[in-house]
Amino acid sequence: MGTTPKVDKKPKYNQNKPFEWVDSQWEKFMTEQKELKEEILNLEMKNADLRDRLVRNGDEVWLENHDNWMELNKLTFNTPNNMELGKKVRTMVWEKNGEDS
Repeated sequence: MGTTPKVDKKPKYNQNKPFEWVDSQWEKFMTEQKELKEEILNLEMKNADLRDRLVRNGDEVWLENHDNWMELNKLTFNTPNNMELGKKVRTMVWEKNGEDS
């Protein structure tokens, strides 16, 4: 059976030697998650600011087209084939235009 790797710094919560490495990895993971959540929040704030600028500059049409493109992008990401994609796009267009599918 192998040995666990050396730990860079002692974990805060568990000083039990056999679990030291696992705890240190957990703490690294949680630190990374906290940093990523902060970065996501900052990017969302920047995005909201840019959207406000577009609205102030009268670019609502561009913004609406961009939102439609992003919606299509979400569809294509999870769509396994073109037939299903076409159906989703037609449904989205019909819903936007108030038509029956």
